[in-house]
Amino acid sequence: MEIFIHAIEHYVKRSGKDNRLTVLHLAHAIELAIKASLLRHNQSIYENEKYTVTARDGLKRLKRHWQISRDAEVPMRARIELLIDERNTLQHRYGDIDLITLDYHMETAFHFMAEVLDRDYNTNIHDLMRDKLSQDIASNFPFITYSRSSLMENIIKLSATEPTNAFIKLFRFFETTLDIYIGPRLGEDLEYSSFDLLIRFLDKIPEQEAISQNEISNFYWVRGKISKHGEGIIDESTVIDFVDSIGSTMDAMATHPDKLNEAIKESVQAMMRGTLMINEEDE
Repeated sequence: MEIFIHAIEHYVKRSGKDNRLTVLHLAHAIELAIKASLLRHNQSIYENEKYTVTARDGLKRLKRHWQISRDAEVPMRARIELLIDERNTLQHRYGDIDLITLDYHMETAFHFMAEVLDRDYNTNIHDLMRDKLSQDIASNFPFITYSRSSLMENIIKLSATEPTNAFIKLFRFFETTLDIYIGPRLGEDLEYSSFDLLIRFLDKIPEQEAISQNEISNFYWVRGKISKHGEGIIDESTVIDFVDSIGSTMDAMATHPDKLNEAIKESVQAMMRGTLMINEEDE
């Protein structure tokens, strides 16, 4: 867990060197967590007398001891393999990690560590992180659950000095909230496009209750631009406008669960047919 906390401390700094160190620490933390879980199940962590089990093989063993069904996988397995590959690439050549990719890997590690803590130690990762992280680090780490109002206040404060980071924090919080709303309704092994789903949902509710379709398009457009160009894409006033619009959209999802269910069903069907209303990759 100490290595994971070091990764978080680098993650919140959002700089080139710290981004690379974040990925290195995340991969190491996951490897150690896999081995710790195997040992807790009284299983050997060695392939042979000289080498310990790799992350990939360790996940296969973990699947058995977590009693995961044959047709399912250890949570985040495929994404963990991407993280390990990213770490290996960084170790063999100099490279940079963009902020969107960094968030993706942190989300992977956070959810996997949450599984390990919950399954093997009966510990909630949010409670543990709030206890282990300093207030300064915790307030800039978007994966810990806080009340929406307090998080939005922190985002608005941050936008005065770091509007790009404030926007990324808002976007991550919004997508995490979508997962909370949508996950129980979606079922396992079904994919959806958050952008496509939102466009369909907004089309079903009164316009004044949530962000407009043009605004949500701009919200995702800004995310794409930041991932490509970094700083200088957004200013404080725009972040504050998005905070208000995103807040009203979250309220609308809670108010219209029937419309949200319809949008989820349509978006999943569109994903399966390959007929999304707009391709996010072209944003």
